[in-house]
Amino acid sequence: MMRERSSTGQLFDQLYERGNVVVHETMDDARLMITEDAIAHARAGAIVAIAVATNEEVTSLNTLVQQAHADAGHTKRARVDVAGSDMLTVRIGDQLMTRQNDRELGVANRDVWTVQRVHQDLSVTITDGNRDARLPPEYVKIRAGSDDARVRCRW
Repeated sequence: MMRERSSTGQLFDQLYERGNVVVHETMDDARLMITEDAIAHARAGAIVAIAVATNEEVTSLNTLVQQAHADAGHTKRARVDVAGSDMLTVRIGDQLMTRQNDRELGVANRDVWTVQRVHQDLSVTITDGNRDARLPPEYVKIRAGSDDARVRCRW
């Protein structure tokens, strides 16, 4: 029905009744529900993808999820503060996504990693479970307001 674009009202009602579509009173209510759902799935070991319309929404959700993981003890603060593209301080245990290919480092755009260590020189050691990489400060460094960020925290 969705592909045929027929009976869209009926389809919406069916999806709503099954719980596939949830209507919220406010965007804050929607963000809270999405965040709680993402945290529950992550704690169960599931991979979660959340699509939002703007970078601001990504940052808002990442902030909430990162704080929840920190509160639950899943991540810990590093001795050195390094910020990702969303200006969140990278924590040990955070998941992040590399945003630029670099053969020498062995990383590619959209690779997903877990932070193992943040070093005094502002480099970051990451792992994907099979391999490790150490991102030098020049790779991790972001420019405020820049769209060419190389590291983005993600959940």
